[in-house]
Amino acid sequence: MSKTPWDLTSIPLGSKTISLGLLTLGITLGTVILLFTLNSTPHAPRIKKGSGNTLFTAGNKTFSADIGTRDGSPQVAFQVESAIATFTLAGIDPTQGKKTNRDTVLFENVMEGVDLQYTTLSNGVKEEIIIKQAPKGSELSGSSEPHVPSTYLFDLDLSGTTPKELTKRPDGVISLSPTFQDSNGEYLFHFEKPYAYDATGARTDNVLMQIGQERPQPGTENQELTTNYYLKLTVDPTWLNDPARVYPVVIDPTVVHDTTTEFSAGTLDRVKDTGTGSVPSL
Repeated sequence: MSKTPWDLTSIPLGSKTISLGLLTLGITLGTVILLFTLNSTPHAPRIKKGSGNTLFTAGNKTFSADIGTRDGSPQVAFQVESAIATFTLAGIDPTQGKKTNRDTVLFENVMEGVDLQYTTLSNGVKEEIIIKQAPKGSELSGSSEPHVPSTYLFDLDLSGTTPKELTKRPDGVISLSPTFQDSNGEYLFHFEKPYAYDATGARTDNVLMQIGQERPQPGTENQELTTNYYLKLTVDPTWLNDPARVYPVVIDPTVVHDTTTEFSAGTLDRVKDTGTGSVPSL
């Protein structure tokens, strides 16, 4: 049988293997075996020192993120293409973040007994609200029983993107999705379904995420064109204040660019139970 240029069995030299994603080519060179792997899957980007007022920065071909400011704000500016979502936990004390390993930044005591931690992923940023211990009930409510705050509010500033609208009530109130799109309605990024867990691994998925828009005061300019939004996380207070909780408790909202979950029937299959109680899941 005649040999073609692509019939590698005609080359009596052993084998060299080149792996290109799903494509593998083999050629042999005596007893020396060379392996090359080219993987198109992005890795979690390494966190580096930022410039100007930016404390740290990270990025790959999927996204970029500026984490923290030099004046003590633990804000995150998450960018995909030219769209940017900047979110900052409201009501915090200024604190300098510190890099704890190649992909993690920790902001300690942003609130009494609460740390914020940000970790880069291959496709986004994982945020962890770490409640280090339950405050004494008498400090908050006059009760002798512990009572842990269950709601956390973030300022959310958007540039080049808007939240996807879920529903519009007859009174004009719009329920917004934690999925963000460009001016053509094309997907950019989303917040994953948040959850919480304690030191024993006990977990609750009963964590509500709401996106809302702050309307300007009457009489101000551009009343319909505000770009001021907020993100509110509410953890099931019964679970959070259960005597069985072992601290620290971690609340995990994560923002990602992930087109692979866009998905079955055109929905984000990991974003559920978002918006108000009357809003259907995505």
